[in-house]
Amino acid sequence: MEIPTSTEALTKLLRSKGTTTSQIVEITSHFDELDLYFPNKEVFILELIQDRWNDQKLINFKKDYKIWKLYNDIFSKVTDDTIRKKLLKDLRFVPHLMKALEVVDSDIPEILIELERICVLINSMIRVEVSAENAITILGKTLGLIQRTDSDHETLVLQVINLTDISNFAQVSSKMSDCYCRELLLPTIKYFVKFGSELTLLSNFLSKFLFEPSMDPVQLLESFVGRNYSQLDSEDCILIFEKSMQCLSKQNFSMLEKIFTVITSTQKQLAPSLLKKLSISKKTMSQEFLDQLLSESLRDAKYDHSFWSLLLHILDLDVEIGIQNFDQLIKLVVEWKDKNFESIEKLWGKLIQCFINAREFLGFLEKIQTYCGEQRESSIFLLQDPNFANKISNNVSTLSVAQLKVIITNLMDGILSGSSNTSDIGGLVLKLILKGLSRLSYISLPELKPAVAKVFEVQADHPSKLWEIWYLAMEVYDDIVPLDSLESIEKQLSLFFSLGTKPKELFYYFLKLREYTTFDLGPLSDTLLQFLQESTTETRRVVLRDIFSNWYSLLNSSLPRNSLEQLTNFLVSEDCIDLLNELFEDDNIFEEPNVIYFLVQKLQERSDQQNYVLQLRRIPIQCINKTVRSDLINSLSSKKVITNLDIELIGHLLSNPTFKSRIERQTDSLYFLLSHTTEKLTYENVAVEKVWQNHLGQLKETNSINFIQEGSQFIFRGMNENTDNIVYFQMAFLALKVCRSTVLDPLKKEFVEKCFQMLSNAEIQDIAVVIWFLRALYYVFKLDNNCISKDKSAQRTVSDICRSIKTSDKGIQKELLTSIFLLYSTTYDGKLEYLYAHYMVLRQWGIESKELLPAIEDVLSDTSKTNLVEFNQVFGNLTFSLGSCKSNFNEGLLELYRIQIEHLEKENQIGTHLFVRSLSEFYTNCEDFKSARIPVLQLLTTLQSLLVSKPWLFSQYCIEMMFPLCLKLIATFFEGSDTNDDLFISIVKIISNILLAQGVKLTNRHHLMNSFLCVCLELIADYKNTGLSSQSAKSLSRLISNYVEPSSSGNNYSNKHSNKNTLSSTIGLQKKLLRKYVPVLLIKFIHLSIYRPFESPARKELASGVYAIFDLISQAELNMINSILDHAGRQYFKSLYAEYKKVGKWDAN
Repeated sequence: MEIPTSTEALTKLLRSKGTTTSQIVEITSHFDELDLYFPNKEVFILELIQDRWNDQKLINFKKDYKIWKLYNDIFSKVTDDTIRKKLLKDLRFVPHLMKALEVVDSDIPEILIELERICVLINSMIRVEVSAENAITILGKTLGLIQRTDSDHETLVLQVINLTDISNFAQVSSKMSDCYCRELLLPTIKYFVKFGSELTLLSNFLSKFLFEPSMDPVQLLESFVGRNYSQLDSEDCILIFEKSMQCLSKQNFSMLEKIFTVITSTQKQLAPSLLKKLSISKKTMSQEFLDQLLSESLRDAKYDHSFWSLLLHILDLDVEIGIQNFDQLIKLVVEWKDKNFESIEKLWGKLIQCFINAREFLGFLEKIQTYCGEQRESSIFLLQDPNFANKISNNVSTLSVAQLKVIITNLMDGILSGSSNTSDIGGLVLKLILKGLSRLSYISLPELKPAVAKVFEVQADHPSKLWEIWYLAMEVYDDIVPLDSLESIEKQLSLFFSLGTKPKELFYYFLKLREYTTFDLGPLSDTLLQFLQESTTETRRVVLRDIFSNWYSLLNSSLPRNSLEQLTNFLVSEDCIDLLNELFEDDNIFEEPNVIYFLVQKLQERSDQQNYVLQLRRIPIQCINKTVRSDLINSLSSKKVITNLDIELIGHLLSNPTFKSRIERQTDSLYFLLSHTTEKLTYENVAVEKVWQNHLGQLKETNSINFIQEGSQFIFRGMNENTDNIVYFQMAFLALKVCRSTVLDPLKKEFVEKCFQMLSNAEIQDIAVVIWFLRALYYVFKLDNNCISKDKSAQRTVSDICRSIKTSDKGIQKELLTSIFLLYSTTYDGKLEYLYAHYMVLRQWGIESKELLPAIEDVLSDTSKTNLVEFNQVFGNLTFSLGSCKSNFNEGLLELYRIQIEHLEKENQIGTHLFVRSLSEFYTNCEDFKSARIPVLQLLTTLQSLLVSKPWLFSQYCIEMMFPLCLKLIATFFEGSDTNDDLFISIVKIISNILLAQGVKLTNRHHLMNSFLCVCLELIADYKNTGLSSQSAKSLSRLISNYVEPSSSGNNYSNKHSNKNTLSSTIGLQKKLLRKYVPVLLIKFIHLSIYRPFESPARKELASGVYAIFDLISQAELNMINSILDHAGRQYFKSLYAEYKKVGKWDAN
C-alpha cells in the first residue's frame, strides 16, 4: 500500500476505523524509512492499539498476533517508566484479555508467546485488579488455548496466575468453587493429562477450590461430570480420581467411594483402572463398599477383560474380601479355567495371596482340601496342574514351623484313617507341602523332620501310591529313609515293574533309593527307556532334564553302558538337544567320563547340523580324546560348506593340537578349508591360525619344520601362479598374523610385495578385495613396521588408490576410507596434527571411532616414547581446539584428547602442565560438547582410571576444579535427556576415586564434597525430570559411605613410615573433623524425603549411606540436627533413627 508522506495524513490513516490490522503493522514497519517529523510515534501507536483493544467489538485487533507482537516490540522501546505506567493504566486489559481468549482461533502458538510477553510486562509495572470469577475464567481459557499447542507454556501459566493473583484469595466461597468447576477444572485436567501434573500451583488450586473442608467435592464433581460428560476422556476421569485420592485423607473412605461411584456411573469400564490407582497409592475403601462392588460385578458379569481386572484389584485392596468370598471365587476358577486361562491363573494367585497376607494360608489349604474332596473331578486340577499346584507349593514357606507340623500331622492322620477318596486328596496336598519344604531355611527343617518321617509309616492298598510322597521326603532329608524300606527294594521293584502306568516320580524314587544302597539299575533302566519311548515329547524332556541334572554321577557309574548310550540318544534328539544348554551350566557334568563319551559320540555323528556343532563347542577340550578330535576335525574340514560355527569348533579342538588331522599335516587341506568357508575376505580364521600357531610353537620338531616349509612354498607358488585367487593371500596373512619369530620373514616380504602389486593393478574391479589387501597390509605393518618400504612407495600407492577408486555405495566408501587411513597411519612420518585432521574428518563422515582409534593409538604410543616435543605440540593444539572447535568435529576431538592424556608419562612435565590447562579448557567449554555424549562418557571413564593409575597428573588446583566440572557436566547433559544413569554414575565414580586416591588433597575442603553430595541428592529426588533410577542412588550411597568412613588410602605419604597406632589415630582425627560437616547431608536427605520424596527403590539404596552417617556422628550432632529441623523434620528424623537402630546399626550378634 502507498504510505502518506505527511504526518497529518499518516496519523489520519492510522486512526481510521477502516484501516486493517495488517495495514497498521505494515505502516509501522516502515516508520524508520519515512522522511517526516513524527515525535512520540511509539506512544501514538501504543495508544492507538490500546484504543482498539479497549473496544470489545473490534475482535480482529484481539485475534491478530501481529498486533500483539507490534505492541510488545514498540512498548519495549519506550524507556520512560511514567509513560509506560500511564499507558498500562489506560489499557482495560482484563476485559480485553477475556474477550481475546474467547475469540482467538488461529495462530495460537504465536498469540501465546506474545501474551506471555505482555503479562511479564504488566506484572513488572503495575498491579491489575481482577475479580475471583474473572481470574478463574482467564486462567481456564488460557489453559484451553495451551491445550491446542504442543508446548506446556509453563512460564505463561505462572505469569497469568501472577497477573490474576488467583493464588492469594483468602477464602474460597461456594460461588468461587462453582466457577472453578465450570471454567477451570476441565482445562486443568486436560492440561495435566497432556503435559503432566508437575505445575504445583495448578494442583494446589484443585485442592483449594474442590477439597476445602467447607466444600462438598462429591456434589461439585457430580455436577462437573454431568455437565462435561461428552468432553471427558478415560484419562481425564482417572486423573480426577487420582487427584481426589491425593487430596483426601486415608480415613475419608466414604467420600472417595462416592467420587468413585460418580465417575464409574458414566464410564463403568474405568472401575479396574481406578482401583489399580488406589492400590498403588496404598489407600483403600471400606470393606462394605468393596464387597458390594464385588457382588455387583459377579451379578452383572460380562467376563471380559474389565471384569477380571476389577476382581484382581478388589482383592489387592482388601484381602478379607477374597477370604469371605472364597466359595464364589473358587467356583469361577473351576468354571473358567479352560475359557480364559490367563485371567484365571492370575485370579488363583491373588486368591492365594489374600490368605497369605492375612496369615491364613493354613486355612486356605484346609478349604481347598475340602473343596477338592467335594467336587473331585472338576477341581482336582488345582492340586495336579503345575500352573495351579506350584503356586501352593511355592508359598508353603510362609507357614510357621508349628503350622507345618499341624497340617502334616493332620494330613497323615487323614490318610491313615480316611477313605480312599479322602486319602487321595490328602496325599495330593501333602505332596505340594513336601515340594514346598525345599524353600524353607536350614534352621527350620530339622524341627519338621519327625513329622515328615511319619510318611514312611503309612500303609496303602498299593505302596506305589506312596512312593512319590516318599521321594519328596527324601529330597528334603538325606537320612530319613527307614531301614525296612531299604531292605525291601527287590520287592518294591517287582511291584513297580508290574504296574501298568508308571508316573515319572516313581523312577525318581528308585534313583533316590539307589543313593542310599546298592542294587542293580539294569532292569530299572530298561523300564525307563521304554517309558521315554512311549512318553510325549514334553514328558520326555522333563524326565531327561531331571535325571541328567540330579543323577548324572549315578548314571555315569551305575547304569549299563548300552542303557546310558540309549539315554544320551534321547538327550541329543532334535526335540531335546536344547536341554544341553541347561545341563552344561553345571560344570560337574564334564567330570563324568562315560556320560560325556556318549554325548560326544552322538553329537559327532550329527556334526553336519549346526545346533549339534554348537553343543560340541561347549564341551571342554580335556573331555574329548585326541583320536575323536582328529576325526571330528577331518569331518568338519572336509564339508563342502564350512560355517563360522564349524571354524570355531575346529579352533576349539586345536587348542590342544593333535598333529594327526589332515589340516595339521597337509597344506592343501588347509587351503580347502579356507576356500570353502561361508565368510570370505575375513581377517581372522581361528582354525587356520591355530594350525600355524601350533607348528610355529615347536620349531624344533621335524614335522612342524616340514609343514612350515611346505606351507610357505605352497603359498609362494599360489601367490605367483594364481594371482586372482585371494585364498592364497589369506593363508599367507593368517600365518603372518600369528608368527612372532623371523621364520616367515621371506613369506612376509613376498606377501607385502605381491599385495602392493595387486593394489597397483588397474584391472582389480572388486573394491572389497582392495579393502582386504589394504587392511591386511595394515595388520602386517602393525606387527612389524620394519617391512615398510623406506622409499615411500607405500604412501604413493595409497594415494593412487585414493584418487582412482570411486564408488556410490556409502557403506563400501566408508570401509575403503577406513582401510586407507589405517594403512596410511603405519607409513606416516609427518606432523601428528595432519593425521588428527584426517581422523576428525573421517569421524564426521560417520566412520566409527573403534575402527580408526587403534591406528592413532599406535602412532601416539611411538611418538610419546621417541619425540616428546612433537607429542606436546599436538597436545597443545588439542587443548587450544577444545575452546574453538566446530560442533560437527566435537566427537572426534574428544576421542583424540582422551587417547592423548592416556599416553602421558611422569617424565613429561610439560605434558602434565598441559593436562591441567586442557581440563580447564574443557570445563570452560563443556556446553559445546553436548552433542558428544558418548565421547564425554568415555573421557570420564579415562579420568576415573587416571586418578588412580597416574595421581601425579592431578594438582591441588586440578582436584578442586573437578567438582565444578562434574556439576557443570550434569547441568549440561541432563537437560533434555530421559535417562542419565550412565553419566551420573561415571561422575560419582570420579569423585569416589578422588576420595580414595587423592583424599589428602581434600583436607579442609569438606564444603566441596558437601555441595556436590547435596546437589546429587536433589537430582535423585527429582527423578521424574532427571531420569535417575535406583542404580544412581546405589552409586551415590557408596560415595557417601566412602566419604564418612575415611581410610588411609587417600594419603599420599603411604603407610610405609606409619605404625598401626599412628594410622588409627589419624583416621580418628579425620572422623572427628568430619562430624562437624556431615550433618548437613542428613538434614538435606530429611528435607527432600518430606517435601520431594525419593522413589521407593532409590530410598532403599540410599539407606546404607544414611546409616553410615549415623555410624559417624555422635549425640552432640544428633541434638544439633534435631534442633535445626522443623516439626515434620523432627518426626521423620525420629523414625529414621529408629529404623537405623533396628536394621542399620552394626550388631556383633
